[in-house]
Amino acid sequence: MNTKKIMSFFALIFIASTSLIAADTIRPQLPSTKEATSQINLNENKEIKDFYDENETKQSKHFPYFHLKNFLIFPEVGVGYRYKNNGHGFDINLALDPILTISEKLPVGTAEANLLLYLSANDKNSSYWGIGASTFLPFIATTSPNVLFGKQYENYFLQLKVSFPFFMKDLFYGSPALELIPLPSVSIGWKF
Repeated sequence: MNTKKIMSFFALIFIASTSLIAADTIRPQLPSTKEATSQINLNENKEIKDFYDENETKQSKHFPYFHLKNFLIFPEVGVGYRYKNNGHGFDINLALDPILTISEKLPVGTAEANLLLYLSANDKNSSYWGIGASTFLPFIATTSPNVLFGKQYENYFLQLKVSFPFFMKDLFYGSPALELIPLPSVSIGWKF
């Protein structure tokens, strides 16, 4: 691969991750120490119990979702399932390109499986990183690695994924070689 492509890819990942981390660190202002101490003294047992109950319910979360994404210039529509437990999770999904599927009369799209690492384990609005694999339908043998990052909210998520499919390239006078070409896609998903 070209050095410029590699440098621009790492610059893209750095800029996107920096913006996600900055968005994740913005928190509402907490009460002063004196106010917090008086609140704890008034309802100490009740607040501690509520704190543990609230954290226990937030730790494990799973949901099916509907999503739209653009892959190169083609729109894709799909469904998936996401599971989050503490700071880790996984995501599986299937997306089809409706235009190519109808015109070619066979399913054209992507199937993915990803492992996710959330930056804030118990927040409802958390940024995440992920790695996984994608396969391009109907060519199941064309599995490619991918890297993704995004922001998950209570009822939806936004995500940028970069796949690295292998393409054959003639290097020297017809001798074939494999080349990784980054293919970005942006998606938005809503849980149902």
